[in-house]
Amino acid sequence: RKSAFSYKAKAKDIMVIEDLKFDAIKTKDFETLLSNLKLQNDKVLMILGEQNDNVYLSSRNLKKVKVVTADSVNTFDVLNAQKVVMAASSIEVIEKILN
Repeated sequence: RKSAFSYKAKAKDIMVIEDLKFDAIKTKDFETLLSNLKLQNDKVLMILGEQNDNVYLSSRNLKKVKVVTADSVNTFDVLNAQKVVMAASSIEVIEKILN
């Protein structure tokens, strides 16, 4: 996993955003987020620091998006995505796992 993240970082395919909180399950809100990040046409892996059902359920109808928690991320998902979007809280969890 460490080399997968290194590869993505060198290619500048990792973005870090503030933690996401959706008040309701709305795919349109998730699409707006992707549009604001200019990722609407990319295959995206979103890594959350902790389980957030509203974010997960809002993304499940989008074919090019996969949402996982930091403790369940795997190498294939990282390499398979064109862009990796990490919530700020996920970085600490991933650092603990990789070190």
